[in-house]
Amino acid sequence: MIKVRSHTWQNGEPTGERLGHSLGNEMADYQAKRANRELNVAFTHSVQNDADTTLEATKLRQGHYKLLTALHKKQVKMTIKTTDDLTCNASACLSQVHKTIWEILGDHRPQFGYHIEVFWPSNVSLETAWTEEIASEVIQWWQDIFWPHPPYNEVTNMGISWCELSLSFLLDRGVTIPTRIPHGQEMLFDLQLVKQSGTGFFHTVKSFYWLCSLLNRPLSGKLFHDLQRGEVTILQKQGSSNRTNGFRVRPLFPKQKEVANVLRKYRAKHGRYGGMTEWPDLGDSFWSQCFYSIREIETDWDCCALGSSLQAHGRRAKDGGEIL
Repeated sequence: MIKVRSHTWQNGEPTGERLGHSLGNEMADYQAKRANRELNVAFTHSVQNDADTTLEATKLRQGHYKLLTALHKKQVKMTIKTTDDLTCNASACLSQVHKTIWEILGDHRPQFGYHIEVFWPSNVSLETAWTEEIASEVIQWWQDIFWPHPPYNEVTNMGISWCELSLSFLLDRGVTIPTRIPHGQEMLFDLQLVKQSGTGFFHTVKSFYWLCSLLNRPLSGKLFHDLQRGEVTILQKQGSSNRTNGFRVRPLFPKQKEVANVLRKYRAKHGRYGGMTEWPDLGDSFWSQCFYSIREIETDWDCCALGSSLQAHGRRAKDGGEIL
């Protein structure tokens, strides 16, 4: 018995094998394929039909998401205020008379800036432990953020924390941020259950940070493109005793005034705080509108698409400092 390399008969000529070996292998391959087609016709047709159905469903879903993205871009352009309406300029500062820090942050408007337009290729899957639906919501919300161009004013240089970004996403999109319960493998999709379990709000913020970081990778870094990350002091100015991680420049973002008001009430209720261990007051309307998609997560956290590099950092962000 001798071993013959397969597929050595090309364009009527043997390639790299003796003529008899190539012809014999070609005939065996032909007869095997013929047997599969003719001896088990029903099974062959069933497999082909399943493959065609799956491919068609995938194309329809990709087309659906592409249409949503295109419509969302049009919506953003129609609702953006013109540059003339953006009254915040380089003279803005915290010494404005009769304004609190939360009023100043709520009124923040960069004069010049841009939106990061994100589109994911059809061959890139957004399916994660957080579900493709939540990932799609994050990408659409991210495109609403108006990032500033220089020159930066005092407010812009304060940056923005992941805590504020998480609050913005929750209040704007009205959907959940699936959160892992600490010291366990369970991922909860119902924020009411997360809250009732005694899990601090900062765990939900961490989960949102991990989700965005995970999405940034298959999108070739598009989410964070040209954005400088690091420690920011913006929450210290609002009552926290800790520096937190975020982005070094402050954008205009969805539900900006509402986020400032949530943090104002948190400071009034809890005084000077470290991490946000308590849940902020998101309002009854949020809890009544927030929906969630529950599914079984049979794979434990170590096998989750987050990757061990993010999990290993635990309570610390990858680039140092508290995520909060």
